[in-house]
Amino acid sequence: MKDYGLEYPVSTDPDTNIARSMIQSAGLTYGKEPIIMINSPRTQPMAIFTRELGIREGVSAIGVGDLDSRAHTPNESVSFDYFFKTARHTAEFLKLFK
Repeated sequence: MKDYGLEYPVSTDPDTNIARSMIQSAGLTYGKEPIIMINSPRTQPMAIFTRELGIREGVSAIGVGDLDSRAHTPNESVSFDYFFKTARHTAEFLKLFK
């Protein structure tokens, strides 16, 4: 078997300032409690920040889309509504994260 690239696992404690800010900003934006997925099965290149730069609190991204977005398919799309909600979520997160 040949390796084409490796990603080191990264996790952030949900009781950190960055995680609490992300959770709270999601609730403010979408009007309901967010679902928290500990160790969600996705790959993000976060190890460069945690392993190489020593940053201990990391959140990979604020995603955009809904079930109709067809993420990572040839006809991937996003509605304007969710695009603007993601922008608002980002703004709320930046206001809360200190």
